Amino acid sequence: MKSQLPAAERFEEWVVGEVLPSIRKTGGYSVTCHAPQIPQSLPEALRLAADLAEQNNHLQLVVAEQAPKVRALEVLTETDGAICITAAAKQVGMRPSALFQWMHENRWIYRRAGSSRWLAYQPRLEQGVLVHKLTELGIDDDTGQKKVAEQVLVTRKGLARLGEKLAGRVA
Repeated sequence: MKSQLPAAERFEEWVVGEVLPSIRKTGGYSVTCHAPQIPQSLPEALRLAADLAEQNNHLQLVVAEQAPKVRALEVLTETDGAICITAAAKQVGMRPSALFQWMHENRWIYRRAGSSRWLAYQPRLEQGVLVHKLTELGIDDDTGQKKVAEQVLVTRKGLARLGEKLAGRVA
């Protein structure tokens, strides 16, 4: 084989040393699940314990690495439709003010000059992580026109993204 990379060399050794001989002997190669061997001596028992401890540590690292995505999916399955940012903050385990600040700093939402209302950045609307909800407030007595307020809502997709980005962060 051609590659000189260490991983390729290990692969070649595995193919030549295990797979090909098995194919020659049995006509095929299959991965079999070996039943754990019961240790017959103290050194074997210690080696098995060390192997199991190492395997356990590896699995704990995998779980820790996957925890943000798991939490994001849990958050996603617990909600229906779009929710306000305050409710989204509760879902991801943050104070609402901290989530508003994070969303502002990370260009999810902004305020127009002179306005106290938050608006979503257009790319976030296009990504489907935020939506605007229009609420009719009534008729303006001075102008006779309808008063409308916009509210930013977080979609399920947005909640999943927030859950992933903010997992483990307590604010």
